[in-house]
Amino acid sequence: MTSRRSVLKMLAGSGFAVVAPSLLAKKAFAGDAPAEISTEVMVLHATNEGKGIDPGIGDMPELKKPPFSAYDTYKLLGKSTHKLPKDKEQDKKLPNDSKLLLTYKDLVPAKKNEPEKFVVGVKIKKPDDTEFIASTFHSPKGQVFFVAGPKYKNGVLVIGIKIV
Repeated sequence: MTSRRSVLKMLAGSGFAVVAPSLLAKKAFAGDAPAEISTEVMVLHATNEGKGIDPGIGDMPELKKPPFSAYDTYKLLGKSTHKLPKDKEQDKKLPNDSKLLLTYKDLVPAKKNEPEKFVVGVKIKKPDDTEFIASTFHSPKGQVFFVAGPKYKNGVLVIGIKIV
């Protein structure tokens, strides 16, 4: 009959105690989705007032291409950073009382000649809580993606989102 002490010695000698932590370490650092990401959100007001792009927005070539080039004026209404815990919807109130809802869903590993991409769900709900738009974006860190939002004053809201 084998004693409990000798079984423990055999397990310890087998490398089991050493292998388990190394498997955990590999899982934690092998491109797994982080528990939380940070985003920068820009709220823009797009109109046709002939005033160009607000210097506070910076150089955004996407705003000069369709469909965003339909507007010749972009004013920065606000810029904020948000922490997005994985799978937890976060909201931000927009100037027209709509809500921007962001959900960090996953991380797509890098592929040949492509960086890893973060999967972010974006919704805009009207003040009456009906859905205006819902979409999912796959974006690398540092690249801005845009969502055309609801009407606002004499134009529309445009939301720029960047994973930082």
